[in-house]
Amino acid sequence: MGGTGGGAGGDCVGSYFTSFDADESPISEGGHWAHDPGNVWQRVRTSGGHALATMYTEIYDDAYSYLGCWTGGDDYEVIATAFATGSAGEAEILLRVTDTASTVQAYEFLYNTGGGWQFVRWNGPLGDFTVIDGGSTPSGGDGTQTRATIVGSTVNLYWRATAQDAWEHLATIDEPTYPTGKPGMSFYVHATSQNIDQVGFADWAVTAL
Repeated sequence: MGGTGGGAGGDCVGSYFTSFDADESPISEGGHWAHDPGNVWQRVRTSGGHALATMYTEIYDDAYSYLGCWTGGDDYEVIATAFATGSAGEAEILLRVTDTASTVQAYEFLYNTGGGWQFVRWNGPLGDFTVIDGGSTPSGGDGTQTRATIVGSTVNLYWRATAQDAWEHLATIDEPTYPTGKPGMSFYVHATSQNIDQVGFADWAVTAL
């Protein structure tokens, strides 16, 4: 795990990188990661160098976590590397996250590890979301990377097959609903696939813009 711009113990950070070195449930990494303690949505755990969902879900209570003390402002870039060894599931970059005991508001860049993607707005209550854009990438699978930038109301989404490839631009989206919020991640896996240990992120990084 890591954190540049802050140290252990939940210090505030203006940039952050992690490769999930410690096994934790839920993820903490020295108190950097947050999830409202009363919120019933699933939590993120780390195991074997991967970030993963803690439980299966069929009711859109995606496992989520975000940097609780983020000082990099509301404009930033998030890059994450997919971990995928079983059937496809959703590994999701979150932008502009805020939560309460009963709501989560955020933008979600959903990457299905089989190759599909969507940009989704979480409107707050459980199960209340709006799909804004979507499409497919040329391939999916382990080691693929996703990237999202948000500056003002402008979101740009990218994908590449490996860290050595050039970024492929997927979409530019104008989305002014949430002007503030923190960077994070989330996961959605179905019990029918029995792949909870096979879909997640191998690393995750955020940089202020």
